[in-house]
Amino acid sequence: MKVSSHITKVLYLQACKEDEELACHRFAGAFLAPKPAVLQCLGERRSQLELQELYLLKQDWGLSMQAWSYRAHDLGVISTTAFKTLWQTHLRAWKEAEREPGEQYPQENTSLFKQLVYRALAEDRLGESKAAELLGMTVKEFAALRKMEFPTPGVPTESDLAQLRPTPR
Repeated sequence: MKVSSHITKVLYLQACKEDEELACHRFAGAFLAPKPAVLQCLGERRSQLELQELYLLKQDWGLSMQAWSYRAHDLGVISTTAFKTLWQTHLRAWKEAEREPGEQYPQENTSLFKQLVYRALAEDRLGESKAAELLGMTVKEFAALRKMEFPTPGVPTESDLAQLRPTPR
Protein backbone atom coordinates (compact mmCIF):
# COMPACT_ATOMS: atom_id res chain seq x y z
CA MET A 1 0.00 0.00 0.00
CA LYS A 2 1.46 3.33 -1.07
CA VAL A 3 0.37 5.37 1.99
CA SER A 4 1.70 2.94 4.61
CA SER A 5 5.04 2.61 2.80
CA HIS A 6 5.33 6.40 2.72
CA ILE A 7 4.57 6.63 6.46
CA THR A 8 7.12 3.91 7.20
CA LYS A 9 9.72 5.73 5.11
CA VAL A 10 9.08 9.03 6.91
CA LEU A 11 9.32 7.33 10.29
CA TYR A 12 12.55 5.57 9.31
CA LEU A 13 14.13 8.80 8.05
CA GLN A 14 13.19 10.62 11.23
CA ALA A 15 14.53 7.81 13.41
CA CYS A 16 17.87 8.00 11.60
CA LYS A 17 18.18 11.72 12.20
CA GLU A 18 17.00 11.91 15.77
CA ASP A 19 16.30 9.97 18.90
CA GLU A 20 14.07 6.95 18.19
CA GLU A 21 11.61 7.79 20.97
CA LEU A 22 11.22 11.35 19.71
CA ALA A 23 10.59 10.06 16.19
CA CYS A 24 7.88 7.75 17.54
CA HIS A 25 6.25 10.63 19.44
CA ARG A 26 6.27 12.76 16.29
CA PHE A 27 4.77 9.93 14.28
CA ALA A 28 2.02 9.41 16.86
CA GLY A 29 1.36 13.16 16.99
CA ALA A 30 1.06 13.34 13.21
CA PHE A 31 -1.25 10.34 13.21
CA LEU A 32 -3.51 11.57 16.05
CA ALA A 33 -3.47 15.27 15.14
CA PRO A 34 -2.81 15.68 11.41
CA LYS A 35 -1.34 18.98 10.25
CA PRO A 36 -4.54 20.28 8.59
CA ALA A 37 -6.51 19.65 11.78
CA VAL A 38 -3.88 21.30 13.98
CA LEU A 39 -3.75 24.35 11.74
CA GLN A 40 -7.54 24.56 11.75
CA CYS A 41 -7.63 24.38 15.57
CA LEU A 42 -4.67 26.64 16.33
CA GLY A 43 -4.02 28.70 13.21
CA GLU A 44 -0.84 28.76 11.15
CA ARG A 45 1.22 31.05 13.36
CA ARG A 46 0.71 32.01 16.99
CA SER A 47 2.71 34.07 19.45
CA GLN A 48 1.64 31.85 22.35
CA LEU A 49 -0.97 29.34 23.49
CA GLU A 50 -3.32 29.66 26.45
CA LEU A 51 -3.43 26.84 29.00
CA GLN A 52 -7.22 26.72 28.80
CA GLU A 53 -6.94 26.43 25.04
CA LEU A 54 -4.71 23.35 25.40
CA TYR A 55 -7.06 21.98 28.05
CA LEU A 56 -10.07 22.35 25.72
CA LEU A 57 -8.18 20.67 22.89
CA LYS A 58 -7.35 17.82 25.26
CA GLN A 59 -11.06 17.51 26.08
CA ASP A 60 -12.07 17.57 22.41
CA TRP A 61 -9.36 15.30 20.96
CA GLY A 62 -8.22 13.12 23.88
CA LEU A 63 -4.61 14.14 23.16
CA SER A 64 -2.57 15.47 26.10
CA MET A 65 -1.82 19.16 26.59
CA GLN A 66 1.88 18.29 26.33
CA ALA A 67 1.31 16.52 23.01
CA TRP A 68 -0.63 19.52 21.66
CA SER A 69 2.19 21.88 22.63
CA TYR A 70 4.80 19.63 21.00
CA ARG A 71 2.68 19.29 17.86
CA ALA A 72 2.19 23.07 17.66
CA HIS A 73 5.95 23.55 17.98
CA ASP A 74 6.82 20.80 15.48
CA LEU A 75 4.53 22.41 12.89
CA GLY A 76 5.92 25.90 13.51
CA VAL A 77 2.65 27.23 14.92
CA ILE A 78 4.54 28.50 17.98
CA SER A 79 8.19 29.48 18.22
CA THR A 80 10.83 27.63 20.20
CA THR A 81 10.78 30.49 22.71
CA ALA A 82 7.00 30.25 23.18
CA PHE A 83 7.26 26.46 23.50
CA LYS A 84 10.06 26.66 26.09
CA THR A 85 8.16 29.28 28.08
CA LEU A 86 5.03 27.13 28.13
CA TRP A 87 7.05 24.06 29.05
CA GLN A 88 9.06 25.74 31.81
CA THR A 89 6.05 27.52 33.25
CA HIS A 90 3.53 24.67 33.41
CA LEU A 91 4.05 21.51 31.43
CA ARG A 92 7.23 20.34 33.15
CA ALA A 93 5.54 20.26 36.57
CA TRP A 94 2.62 18.26 35.16
CA LYS A 95 4.97 15.80 33.49
CA GLU A 96 6.95 15.32 36.70
CA ALA A 97 3.70 14.81 38.63
CA GLU A 98 2.60 12.40 35.87
CA ARG A 99 -0.76 14.14 35.88
CA GLU A 100 -2.21 16.88 33.70
CA PRO A 101 -5.39 18.74 34.59
CA GLY A 102 -8.59 17.00 33.61
CA GLU A 103 -9.60 13.43 32.96
CA GLN A 104 -7.39 11.23 30.85
CA TYR A 105 -10.32 10.08 28.69
CA PRO A 106 -12.84 12.90 28.94
CA GLN A 107 -16.45 12.73 27.89
CA GLU A 108 -16.95 14.08 24.39
CA ASN A 109 -18.31 17.61 24.10
CA THR A 110 -17.68 20.66 21.97
CA SER A 111 -15.82 23.72 23.14
CA LEU A 112 -15.09 25.64 19.95
CA PHE A 113 -16.57 28.91 21.20
CA LYS A 114 -14.54 28.78 24.44
CA GLN A 115 -11.42 27.88 22.47
CA LEU A 116 -11.93 30.85 20.14
CA VAL A 117 -12.38 33.18 23.13
CA TYR A 118 -9.09 31.97 24.64
CA ARG A 119 -7.39 32.23 21.27
CA ALA A 120 -8.54 35.83 20.84
CA LEU A 121 -7.32 36.56 24.38
CA ALA A 122 -3.91 34.99 23.72
CA GLU A 123 -3.54 37.06 20.56
CA ASP A 124 -4.61 40.30 22.33
CA ARG A 125 -7.73 40.64 20.19
CA LEU A 126 -9.91 41.03 23.26
CA GLY A 127 -9.37 41.75 26.92
CA GLU A 128 -9.96 39.65 30.00
CA SER A 129 -13.20 41.43 30.92
CA LYS A 130 -14.71 40.88 27.45
CA ALA A 131 -13.59 37.22 27.50
CA ALA A 132 -15.25 36.78 30.91
CA GLU A 133 -18.44 38.39 29.60
CA LEU A 134 -18.51 36.16 26.53
CA LEU A 135 -18.11 33.07 28.73
CA GLY A 136 -20.80 34.24 31.15
CA MET A 137 -18.69 34.71 34.28
CA THR A 138 -17.23 37.47 36.41
CA VAL A 139 -13.73 38.77 35.75
CA LYS A 140 -12.61 37.27 39.08
CA GLU A 141 -14.04 33.85 38.16
CA PHE A 142 -12.45 34.07 34.73
CA ALA A 143 -9.04 35.05 36.12
CA ALA A 144 -9.06 32.08 38.51
CA LEU A 145 -10.24 29.73 35.76
CA ARG A 146 -7.59 31.06 33.38
CA LYS A 147 -4.85 30.36 35.94
CA MET A 148 -6.35 26.91 36.60
CA GLU A 149 -6.34 27.52 40.37
CA PHE A 150 -8.93 24.96 41.46
CA PRO A 151 -8.60 21.58 43.23
CA THR A 152 -9.11 19.97 39.82
CA PRO A 153 -7.30 22.45 37.55
CA GLY A 154 -9.47 23.84 34.82
CA VAL A 155 -12.62 22.32 36.30
CA PRO A 156 -14.10 24.60 38.97
CA THR A 157 -16.93 23.26 41.09
CA GLU A 158 -19.97 25.38 41.88
CA SER A 159 -18.55 25.96 45.40
CA ASP A 160 -15.24 27.17 43.86
CA LEU A 161 -17.14 29.72 41.79
CA ALA A 162 -19.39 30.69 44.72
CA GLN A 163 -16.31 31.64 46.76
CA LEU A 164 -15.28 34.08 44.03
CA ARG A 165 -18.64 35.83 43.84
CA PRO A 166 -19.24 38.95 45.95
CA THR A 167 -21.32 38.32 49.04
CA PRO A 168 -24.63 40.23 49.21
CA ARG A 169 -24.85 42.85 51.94
